[in-house]
Amino acid sequence: MTGWHCPGCGATRAAHGLVHGDVPRALAKNPLLVGGGPVLVGYCIWKRRTVGPGWATTISAKAIWTLLGVLLVFAVLRNIPAYPFTLLAPH
Repeated sequence: MTGWHCPGCGATRAAHGLVHGDVPRALAKNPLLVGGGPVLVGYCIWKRRTVGPGWATTISAKAIWTLLGVLLVFAVLRNIPAYPFTLLAPH
């Protein structure tokens, strides 16, 4: 609606590219999903192993604020109309 790219823009197409083994296409669509997805999965696995079954209720405020900060910075950077930031926009 605004013409700006949100942090999730291109995430579905990036996931489709990853499922089909097309990593360059996935990176072109949403590099945060490609790079941050494995980090987030690893964090969830680590929390599950260290805390146990109720791990989802023990996510710290620091982790949540860090995730929100990363999403905000990524959203701002991918909307800067200058190289190299244009590489972050879905194309």
